[in-house]
Amino acid sequence: MPVAVGAQTNTPGYSFWQRLRLDNNWISFWFMVPAGAFLILFLAYPLGLGVWMSFTDARIGRDGVFIGLENSRRGRRPTATGNFQIR
Repeated sequence: MPVAVGAQTNTPGYSFWQRLRLDNNWISFWFMVPAGAFLILFLAYPLGLGVWMSFTDARIGRDGVFIGLENSRRGRRPTATGNFQIR
């Protein structure tokens, strides 16, 4: 009967967490956890917060009210040539 890869950690006497920590197949996952936390904390959260704040009238220090695309409409005005200019 063939033995599956990682079967050496299925020995009795080890708890689930000990087997997970010692299994070589999971080592790449444990190295990616800090990198994933860094990306979420410093990239994804500020990006999501910026998108959410663009749909509200929030200012620093106070909560905002959802206003949809009004920020985009209010920030642009047509010029004499028909192009839009940002105020």
